[in-house]
Amino acid sequence: WPSIEFDAVASDKYPGYRLCVAAGRRGGTAPAILNAANEVAVELFLNGELGFVDIPVLIESVLEQSTIVDEQDLEVFLAADQEARERAAVGLAAARGAG
Repeated sequence: WPSIEFDAVASDKYPGYRLCVAAGRRGGTAPAILNAANEVAVELFLNGELGFVDIPVLIESVLEQSTIVDEQDLEVFLAADQEARERAAVGLAAARGAG
């Protein structure tokens, strides 16, 4: 088999990667919030409503606006997911209004 070499990720070139690492390190509901915001952002991108480079911008905005909770409870994670989806939709609407 050929060998595979992995280089360090240039996080300044890949803001989505940086956000994922930060959310994973923070823990609690941060990864759930990131995932929900990402799902909304990607859907908006696929529908032509959001630019590709705006995906991490929207995700970061949602993370910054959200309260991260350390409690490990399914209901807490589901609520964080729903809140992040709503924040992403509101963030897109606000960006459109400002543009």
